[in-house]
Amino acid sequence: MNNDKFEKKIAKKYGVNSSELKSLSLRQIKNLQINKKRTLQDNEKFKLVKKPVKAIVKGATIGASVAGVVNTVFPNLVPVAGTYLTTSSNIPDQAKLAILTALASLPVDLASGYTVLGIGAGIGSLAYSGYKLVKIATNNLKVIRDRGKAKKLNR
Repeated sequence: MNNDKFEKKIAKKYGVNSSELKSLSLRQIKNLQINKKRTLQDNEKFKLVKKPVKAIVKGATIGASVAGVVNTVFPNLVPVAGTYLTTSSNIPDQAKLAILTALASLPVDLASGYTVLGIGAGIGSLAYSGYKLVKIATNNLKVIRDRGKAKKLNR
């Protein structure tokens, strides 16, 4: 990439030229990227808590919706799986009888509905939070690379 292309990229991405970018810290560069957004003005003191909670809630919502589809397609998933695991495991007969009675006593929608939704929400929140963590890390690495390149070009 030649110097002109890099200068244009830096000007478009951060709003400064590369000679200014080389002397800025990561925090200042990140602030340049989002300086026009209102999120900086909204509850600055809760920013550290809001972002992870927002990612967890969004992931749980996505996971629960996928789990709802699975529960609609396979409504007897939990009772059948529970029965299979109970009969194939090495637990005492009284415990097997209690588990099978508990699975048979609840209606299918209560036994499997909340369980599948809960499992889906948990898996979704973990997966989406991991995705957001990787995305933030790669964005920070791009900023670090741009700053290093600006330092090299303006020695």
